[in-house]
Amino acid sequence: MSPQLATLLGFLATHWPIFLAAAIGACAALVPWLLFKGRRSTSRRKVVIARRKVEVDEDDVVMMSRSETGGGRSAIILSGDGPIKPGAKGALRDGSESIERSDISLGIDLPKLVRPENLGPDIKMNRESDGGGFTSDKDSNPNDRDYSLHFRFEGDGYDNGALRRNAATRLTVSDLANPKDHATATGSKLKAVALADGTLTVLLTVPDGVKLVSEQVVFAKFQSAALVKEVGFDFVVMDDSAAVLDFRLDLYAAGKLLYAVPLSIAVSAPGIEQPDRSSGSVPHRPLILDLDAPAKANPSSGLLLSMSVGDDGLSMTLVKNTGGTVDSLLTAKVRELSTVIVQTLLDEVRNELGTDYYNTAAWTTPEPGRDNWREDRDLLDCCERVASAGSLLYQAIANFEPCRNILEYIDTQPTGTRLTIATSGLSLPVEILYPRRFSKNAAETVKKANPAAPDLFWGLRYAVEMLQSGPGNYREMRARHWRAEPEVSFNLNSTITSEQKPDPMAIHQSFARRLQKEGIQCSVTDDCVAMKETLLAGNSTASVIYVYCHGSAAVPSQGQAEALQLDYDCFARPRDAARDTQFANAPVVILNACLAGSTSPLMFTGFLKAFREQGALGVIAATFYVPIQFGAKFGAELVEACLLEGPPLSEKVRVLRNAKAARGNFSPLFYSVQCQLDR
Repeated sequence: MSPQLATLLGFLATHWPIFLAAAIGACAALVPWLLFKGRRSTSRRKVVIARRKVEVDEDDVVMMSRSETGGGRSAIILSGDGPIKPGAKGALRDGSESIERSDISLGIDLPKLVRPENLGPDIKMNRESDGGGFTSDKDSNPNDRDYSLHFRFEGDGYDNGALRRNAATRLTVSDLANPKDHATATGSKLKAVALADGTLTVLLTVPDGVKLVSEQVVFAKFQSAALVKEVGFDFVVMDDSAAVLDFRLDLYAAGKLLYAVPLSIAVSAPGIEQPDRSSGSVPHRPLILDLDAPAKANPSSGLLLSMSVGDDGLSMTLVKNTGGTVDSLLTAKVRELSTVIVQTLLDEVRNELGTDYYNTAAWTTPEPGRDNWREDRDLLDCCERVASAGSLLYQAIANFEPCRNILEYIDTQPTGTRLTIATSGLSLPVEILYPRRFSKNAAETVKKANPAAPDLFWGLRYAVEMLQSGPGNYREMRARHWRAEPEVSFNLNSTITSEQKPDPMAIHQSFARRLQKEGIQCSVTDDCVAMKETLLAGNSTASVIYVYCHGSAAVPSQGQAEALQLDYDCFARPRDAARDTQFANAPVVILNACLAGSTSPLMFTGFLKAFREQGALGVIAATFYVPIQFGAKFGAELVEACLLEGPPLSEKVRVLRNAKAARGNFSPLFYSVQCQLDR
């Protein structure tokens, strides 16, 4: 026996109790691990992390997040054996490398128990593609993934599943799951946008009693089949809100409506605490929305008001359409309101508005307004002018009982009612109608006791649209409009400039470039000859023809109809439009020119009638003066409203008006929707 072996055997003989105790302890520690390991699924699945296929066990939980530096996505695999400790290696079972837990930037809170069976039925943490398709049990091929969007309320105004009044709140849209999600929406059309690295246009419609303090439209850009960043909307719930609020998000891509997402949420009553869901004692279950599910039938409803005026007076007929059932309600015939009298009334209304409300510092920006707008003398002055003019028009018509009965009936209808005005030539600025007596020149004590109330304006309450009879089948024309590829023709008077930046031309050109990036064909011109070819000869395939220029109202006493000034010494009049050539795709013509929609009942023609005869669906036109920079910005929003499918055009414009009015800007009431754009 060698001396080395003899020494080893002597050491073991002396210390064997210590080794035996260590072996027993190791076996005791190993038994629970073996028992748990035996219960684990032997099936495997693949996920994609940083564009690498990584094989993980079925019981593993994969959590995804974006890097805080904006450099893409991070991932962590939480093994079924237990959580990975900070700084420990993560079990990336690709046989090559692992990741450091400390290198992971997580945008969501890690649950205390990380095994899948402890996460609850509705919080899957990116399992089965809940995180926008980045984890898939099927395969790592993007075409095999499902795509989802997640919606959550957060901020001081969100309290454990309910909203608080008078507190800042944010509605966030993400493609990553979050334990605090209010709803998760899945839809097959989202996949095409994600795979094409497209852009979702998200439009939020807020209910009454909610003040939107951010943009109403946001853009969610996909890159590598994932959202580049979360997007969201900021709002405040006001004191007069309902107990349950119904929000709606319309999702568009390339001008096409993909889905309308309804979100309902309760408002917590003052002094009543909501149950605490953070501890898990009250399970949070996000609402699951299947966007591909068939929508319930919703027959068109609203009011139809037929109006005409002649030497024999004003005629009005009100018809109500409820779910396809049409009822004739009221009629009126007032001989005293002849054509001449109505024209005089319109002149009075225009004089009441004045011509200089926008010649102040408050209007030298693309987005005039402020939160406490009544404290701004210029903004309050504009509101009072509109209320005074709207009251004058309302009271003049309501002086006659048959007409008053019709106006008062309409005035009882709920907010959002669709009001369609059919006329052969009469164009009244219905949007500014104000059913309460008000005068801008009243004594200050009177105005203080009875201040102008914006929520009474018809253009903020109702989806007002005006239709004028013309050649062609209107339903077929609408179908032809929507069959055409979305295309916008921008016709701009480049002589309109502003001292403040951005310049109107820059606003329009930037907007056109953005549309082109979204795949919408655009043409931009400031050439007089080219603009006349588009407008007057009908040489355009555009679905939206946009005109930004100076305008002038009709002057019947001089035999002068409204006119567009396209450039120096370059004008277009309604009578200049060709009748024998037709627009190819039944466009909507947006006349973003002061007074271009101010048609006189004493004139035989106007732009609406001229373009209808040329094959257009109709126009959106300014009926009064509009600030230069705001007009350019709002004009772009009107173009976008025409491109996006979904609610009626008149409703989309009503929503736009309310968003501006919330900050004291009432000039959108001077835009008249003189067409229908229903699908």
